[in-house]
Amino acid sequence: RGIQQGWREEIRDNIVEHRTLITQYKIEALFERGLVRGKCEVDLEQRREAIQYAQWQAAKHEEWRETEIALLFERDARKAHDNKHREEKRKVAQHRRRWSVKFFNPAGKPDKRRRPGRPWDAEAFAGPERETYCGGTSDVF
Repeated sequence: RGIQQGWREEIRDNIVEHRTLITQYKIEALFERGLVRGKCEVDLEQRREAIQYAQWQAAKHEEWRETEIALLFERDARKAHDNKHREEKRKVAQHRRRWSVKFFNPAGKPDKRRRPGRPWDAEAFAGPERETYCGGTSDVF
């Protein structure tokens, strides 16, 4: 009964129709959608590379930033240490100046021959009379 109703011709027509549809879908898949997909894949790869490069740059910048911060802390610590050392030296010098012996002449005025920080006049030193022998200062035993 199927053969009488034209089942074979319908199958042949359907096969031809399906072959043309399959060919059209193949052409569409290869040349229309496939090209778009290929372009999208290339674009995706380029964007991934750009993201990877940006991440690398960010890591490098973070490394440089950390190095700069470490150098800044080191420089600040060195400066503070040097300032502290300078202040200690200044305090010691001030202490020495306060406790230094100040020479005065018999009238009570500052002795100009023995000025601090400058060479003394020859008149400020003891004369030949100081070279006398004193037995009390020698150790005879």
